[in-house]
Amino acid sequence: MDGAQMWWCACQLDWKIRTGPLD
Repeated sequence: MDGAQMWWCACQLDWKIRTGPLD
């Protein structure tokens, strides 16, 4: 896994956490 993929994965996780149902 290269840096770009790691960044994308982190970005996806962050987006999911922010937009996910964290009621």
